[in-house]
Amino acid sequence: MDKTRFMTGRLVLLFSTLAVTAVLFFLPQVAKGAPPALEPEAVKLLPKIPEGTAQAIYPDSSWDPEVLRFLHMGPAFLPKDTAFEVPAFPANDSPETSAELETLKNFAANLRTPETVKLIVFENDMPTPLVSYEEVGLFSSEKNPEAEELITKVVVDAGVFIISYKKEFLRVRPDFLAPDLKTVIPNPGHPAYPSGHGGQSHIVGLILAMLDEKHKDIYMAHAWAIGTRREIAGVHYPSDSVAGRKLAEDVLAKLMKVPEFQEQLKEAKASFVAPDESAFENYKPLIIDPALIVKPETPEPSKQ
Repeated sequence: MDKTRFMTGRLVLLFSTLAVTAVLFFLPQVAKGAPPALEPEAVKLLPKIPEGTAQAIYPDSSWDPEVLRFLHMGPAFLPKDTAFEVPAFPANDSPETSAELETLKNFAANLRTPETVKLIVFENDMPTPLVSYEEVGLFSSEKNPEAEELITKVVVDAGVFIISYKKEFLRVRPDFLAPDLKTVIPNPGHPAYPSGHGGQSHIVGLILAMLDEKHKDIYMAHAWAIGTRREIAGVHYPSDSVAGRKLAEDVLAKLMKVPEFQEQLKEAKASFVAPDESAFENYKPLIIDPALIVKPETPEPSKQ
């Protein structure tokens, strides 16, 4: 049985995320609406969460059973025990998390246009990021069966490792720390860090950029937008997206050393049919006003 076909509608998306506070990986020129963060007017520190609270919020019973089954079945290409270096997320009571929550509130107040909300809802229910690419005319599964099969497997690999680190870190969703932050969609029943949408869309963008280098910037812009809209939705912190994207890049780096992946990538590239130029010319990137981004305060050095 080909395990990449078993649940295309579930976690191939963790998927049912604007890395604006750190370096963005392969951030495309057309998506440079995520500039350096600005100083906040004032950010209050949050109380610490009692030990064990995160575990109580995310017992296995709260997870989608298909997601846990997906984790049990393992990756398509890489060994299940492949290890990655994923840094811990900022502490719940840290200036970084406080700044992130203020940023999310700014996003909620200014970026939830009817068009964006519609996309958030659509992308919450899509089976894989490829659906979003196809929706905006940046991919055709009918014309690219080899690429679709390859990318589906790659999304599986990224998803498995994202889930495993979600279970390790158990980061609470933003509105747990900021109850006044209303979400566009219901919170998933699993932890926030790293972002599944952020990571899985990023690896899709990276693969498409390898198949069609001419339009790399647009593919990466759309991947970035998919993840960022999860932040606008209020279900992810920016650092979730950063971690998801970095993990996706690390997964791809290991995939590049797998002969089976290399062969399928070669075949997909040889047969790849890019969309018409009009699709790229008409693409509307997500732009973030830098004034909406809050940067954590840096303590002034003590005077001796």
